[in-house]
Amino acid sequence: MRSLKSLLFTLLCTVVILGLGYLGIVERGRQILSSESVPERAEYEDVGSNIFYGKIEDNIEIFPWNYYSETDDTIQGIIPTFMEEEIFLNQYVTEKTFAIKDADSMDMGDTELNETYYYFPEQYLNAADSYFGELIAYETEVGTEEVSAWFQKEGNHILENIIVAENTPVGMIFFYQDILQLRGKKYQVRIACSNWNVINFICVEYDTQDKRERTEWKAGKEKMVEVLEHSEESLSAYFSFMSKLNDLGAPSVYFVDYEYANAYLYGFRWLGNIMLGREEDDELSMEIEKWLLEWQNIYPEKTESGIAKDEDVAYSVNYSYQVVELKDMILILVQGDAAMGLYFDPINQKFCGYNFFYEF
Repeated sequence: MRSLKSLLFTLLCTVVILGLGYLGIVERGRQILSSESVPERAEYEDVGSNIFYGKIEDNIEIFPWNYYSETDDTIQGIIPTFMEEEIFLNQYVTEKTFAIKDADSMDMGDTELNETYYYFPEQYLNAADSYFGELIAYETEVGTEEVSAWFQKEGNHILENIIVAENTPVGMIFFYQDILQLRGKKYQVRIACSNWNVINFICVEYDTQDKRERTEWKAGKEKMVEVLEHSEESLSAYFSFMSKLNDLGAPSVYFVDYEYANAYLYGFRWLGNIMLGREEDDELSMEIEKWLLEWQNIYPEKTESGIAKDEDVAYSVNYSYQVVELKDMILILVQGDAAMGLYFDPINQKFCGYNFFYEF
């Protein structure tokens, strides 16, 4: 009898621990969804799955889109600061014009020091279209030239259609959303940027109907859960990589050998490899290792303790996932050392976006 009571007591304790852990994860997910704050990582006994399920009303917007308003002005001439940087523009601008700073007062012997590049307005427009066009092309499996052609249509440039929310806890947020038509299909594209980073990007096949009732949805969801359960180390490495991009404000990366790269395109390629089971992509791994080394040289004050060196790179796998089914995609709230969101398209069985959450 005593052993039976002991067994029942042990089972009761286990249920309580699991219940408290579940409630802790769900509550922190609720806080993120309601944009109250980004909570600290939940401490719970790892005695079962780290995948939890939650619900959200279809009309609720999460950060940063809870600050979007169609009544806000489209402010001409104001663009995210990172889009004005040479590290961004030089990826896409091949022809540049020299301008002279303070020509009247300069010593002619210092001409080289006083030269600066001048970019034409249309070059800013095309650079933004090209940068996000690379992400859209990867997600839609359409050539970048075809995506660029869509933006070249009159009135379709991203920077000509941004909405700016000026008074938010994280400063200005620049919003863009549209329905792109490519090869007979429609894609919903949503972009949100701060002055120094791309906070949110989504590109998913557009359908006005609720996709959750389709038979492909269940199969895609099962595939997603399988990936979350069996690719913990690879996903943890990906989250660490994305967190560093976010911390450094590095939507573009420049190497000393004059190479430029779209940082978040590499993030989507990484997720694509995980979905296909090609988690050891030698080329991609070498590129990312190169980035880590380069960041140590360029940002020593930021990476001294934040990025390990070479073989010392190690990733925490203490992440939990809260799965929230929206009507056209699945939101995966990732909670661990940092909090971020991933969007998954179960119909096409692919990751289709990401979302950073800021603490304020």
